[in-house]
Amino acid sequence: LAEMIRKERQRVSTALAELDFVDRVYPSHANFLLFRLGRDARTVAAALSEAGVRIRDVSGLPGLDGHLRVTLGTREDNDAFLAALQQAGSSA
Repeated sequence: LAEMIRKERQRVSTALAELDFVDRVYPSHANFLLFRLGRDARTVAAALSEAGVRIRDVSGLPGLDGHLRVTLGTREDNDAFLAALQQAGSSA
């Protein structure tokens, strides 16, 4: 399980960094990734939630304006997240 999470963390982190509306992906050694958007994080988080993706909107916390946090799952879960994020980010 730990090896799968490490591989998925690297894969998802790389995919996030390639999106033009993601400004920063923070290094992580945990089962989640924190990233900053160049768009309204609350709008994107709401669209992801409507698409059935579990996302944590941390943009209201001090120093985290524009940030979201995603918990890594299976490859299929992560692919669904990335696809929904691409769509939400494109329309936000």
